[in-house]
Amino acid sequence: MRPSLSLLATLGLVSACADTSGSSASATQASGPITSASASASTGTANSTNATNATGGDASTGGDASTGGSTDASTSGDPSETAASGSTAASGSTAGTSTGDASTGDTGEPPPLVEELLLDLPGEVFIPSVEAPMLHLDFGDKGIAYHRLRLDVDLVVGGWQPEIPDEGTPDRTEHILFGLFRANQSKSDQRYLMGAAAVTFAGNKAPHFRMFGRKEIAAGYMSYTQWSGTYAWQEGSEVHLGCTLDGDLHEQRCALSIAGEVVAERVGEVAYLDPDAHLASAFYLELGRDPPGDIETAPIGWIYRDLKVIGARP
Repeated sequence: MRPSLSLLATLGLVSACADTSGSSASATQASGPITSASASASTGTANSTNATNATGGDASTGGDASTGGSTDASTSGDPSETAASGSTAASGSTAGTSTGDASTGDTGEPPPLVEELLLDLPGEVFIPSVEAPMLHLDFGDKGIAYHRLRLDVDLVVGGWQPEIPDEGTPDRTEHILFGLFRANQSKSDQRYLMGAAAVTFAGNKAPHFRMFGRKEIAAGYMSYTQWSGTYAWQEGSEVHLGCTLDGDLHEQRCALSIAGEVVAERVGEVAYLDPDAHLASAFYLELGRDPPGDIETAPIGWIYRDLKVIGARP
């Protein structure tokens, strides 16, 4: 998980080493969620991938301030909390516009990217529970620099967890949907890349759909950021979550869609992101949250289905 603003300000970062022990089971079948301690996942290449229910990880950045870069088609609450981005594209890399030198064949555009299926878990993947609140998934190979990563997963919205007591920010609970991390990093502040959460608040404040990211890969809570706005989550509804991290466009985005129509989107600039420096050490996903943080919890009872991660590289 992401380091918490309140936690990091006083206690520093916490290591996010996942517990990889436990029995193994197949994670590529369409029937039944993953509930065992570990499981293997099929990939689109000869590279191996594994999945582990972990007990630990980095904490959340927290923070309640909206930072813009979001659009909603079916939101409720105060619309002033959401800043429009003016962009509705869900994914993909955009080539440069320079014409270059036609006589030499140099168009000035970046080389085309080849997509590679890094993680493929069809059917029912995971249902967070009190006993198993988080699923850890490793993918990718160290040494391969991916210029774009795309995550897609279907969610069945569940209920909300009780308010988590916190002296600094007692009014909200972040139900962590996923976190994307850099693998093979010795320091916890070098791992977190991006994530998303469904956020509830005390009182009559409308819930949010929130995306997390980094301003830079560095120590300290000031290196983390977020983009947030209201979204009317409905228990029992089925939504598709699609998120992209693009090192060529220096952009990240997460969109919620229902029946193919985008209903909420968060878009943010990640100027620091360099594929060779930051996207070449392999990766891991954490679905849910374990253990609960000062304001973070797992989305207990929510259903994850048909998860895929696609990488694109020259």
